[in-house]
Amino acid sequence: MAMKSLKRWIPVVSLAVAPLAYAQSSEAMDSVRQAASHAVVAATPVKSVEEQQIDDLRKELDAVRSDLNAQREQEDRRLMVIGDPDSHSLWP
Repeated sequence: MAMKSLKRWIPVVSLAVAPLAYAQSSEAMDSVRQAASHAVVAATPVKSVEEQQIDDLRKELDAVRSDLNAQREQEDRRLMVIGDPDSHSLWP
């Protein structure tokens, strides 16, 4: 029974090992890997200094906006809790 299953798996194993036997060495795989990595690096867009500065300024602006929105929300909540300080009945 074990021989029958072994005979069934021999073609599958030979197909799986065939590309490794065909390559004969790791140089072919290394050259393909290097070519693929060079293609990926060449495809990635490189930002200029001005574009990076613009991105940094946008990030800073977004941070300032979020801080301002948080402060406004806090003031609105305070105003809802205690009311307008200028409209107090004892205020001159």
